[in-house]
Amino acid sequence: MCRRCTTRWELIGGDIRNGSPEHDTWAEGFVPIATAHLQAITARQLSMYACHAPMDISVKVGTAAAIVEALDGTLVDHFWPYGDGYAGHIADVAPTTSDMLVDQVRGLFGVDIVEVEGTLREDVTRIAVVGGIGDHVDEMAAAEKLGAQVYLTGELHVRIEGDYGRRKFAEVESFAAATRMTLVGVSHAASEHLVMETQLARWFAETFDITLRPIRETDWWR
Repeated sequence: MCRRCTTRWELIGGDIRNGSPEHDTWAEGFVPIATAHLQAITARQLSMYACHAPMDISVKVGTAAAIVEALDGTLVDHFWPYGDGYAGHIADVAPTTSDMLVDQVRGLFGVDIVEVEGTLREDVTRIAVVGGIGDHVDEMAAAEKLGAQVYLTGELHVRIEGDYGRRKFAEVESFAAATRMTLVGVSHAASEHLVMETQLARWFAETFDITLRPIRETDWWR
């Protein structure tokens, strides 16, 4: 989501509270924009434009595409049909290990906490990437069938309190116990922020000669 005024563009995120793995806290899910924020937007006569789904599937300026690029991956396939494209990308990477990749993404996304489940691998050359929420076990299975050894997403678990959240959590735990992939979660917000620092920043610079200054969250897990 972005907002525009007469002198600059600013990128802002919505508020989806999915809990944190640090203390196994659970949250309420989507939280509407606060009334005070809406009033401030109106008072400043700002416009808002949302492009969530298009950026989820784009291979040029996209959440998953930016992660593949940052990891120097080569796009070889797709999974997770969504809208007019695919939310998930399959990419080949230089040989690495699960542990090395986890260390790499910890620095890349600026997160202290990374969720890791499944099987730790010493032979990682192909990864599956999907931004945001990746807790669909059928899509995890599809990625594994395409040869992925690591499944990298924002959230492996959506800790939304209630029957739905608890059921989804259990499904991922069951899949993790059986898969040969390493499952890696870097937080919902962090996984969707990287594109703003890289591909989207370049697009604004090239298209409008505008410089973006994305601001990272102080707490990616919330």
